[in-house]
Amino acid sequence: MSLAPPQPILRPHPHPRPCISSFTSPRRRSPRPRPCRLAAAAAREMPWPHVLTVAGSDSGAGAGIQADLKACAALGAYCSTVVTAVTAQNTAGVQGVHLVPEELIREQLNSVLSDMSVDVVKTGMLPSAGIIQILCESLRKFPVKGTGNHSKSPIKTYLW
Repeated sequence: MSLAPPQPILRPHPHPRPCISSFTSPRRRSPRPRPCRLAAAAAREMPWPHVLTVAGSDSGAGAGIQADLKACAALGAYCSTVVTAVTAQNTAGVQGVHLVPEELIREQLNSVLSDMSVDVVKTGMLPSAGIIQILCESLRKFPVKGTGNHSKSPIKTYLW
């Protein structure tokens, strides 16, 4: 005969965050935020704007996806991401770039756009004409909430 472990008593955290599910377990003295299992469901019906950023990843966090995430968080928007390239860079410059395969970019776009209601699409590094074509096809298949809601980065929008 095996005994199941006791189930923790979950209490809602007094200050819920948009993308973090915080519950206090009786075994813990202080609440610890845990990743939300229902993030996609929460994203579908959010009272705040939902931005989809399609850009490269910057390991120095001064540009690209990382900067977009910080900007959206500062402005109170939910931000989904589609990564087009991974870079090795810092404040001195770019040391390396690895492009994400186009089929994976298509899958990322389909995953987000088919499940979540996106208000605006922000683009950054779109390193090939094929990626631009995939983005256009995806936006025709899954239109964003408003028409014409596309924003491009004034700094890092370029075609290599």
